[in-house]
Amino acid sequence: MEKQKEVALKVFDEISEKWCLDEEEKNLLLGDTKDQIIRISHMMSIYRALHTIYEDKDRANAWIKKPNRRFCGRPAIEAIIEDPQQVQKYLEAQL
Repeated sequence: MEKQKEVALKVFDEISEKWCLDEEEKNLLLGDTKDQIIRISHMMSIYRALHTIYEDKDRANAWIKKPNRRFCGRPAIEAIIEDPQQVQKYLEAQL
């Protein structure tokens, strides 16, 4: 389990860098220690869906910071922090 968490945190760091997340956003995304791997798993699915939907890597990575009607005009990052599974399901429905 420790190795799995180590790998998940490495992936989290890589995606966080591509999404240009600040420390506060990273901390909010990780949440409680008990569900970090689950939250990272949702984040990975969101990342994968965005890169499937958008061919342009920069556009895919920028999507989470742009205002979105689907999330009442808020950037998707706020919705991901609140409920990553909701955003994951929304994007998977777009595939």
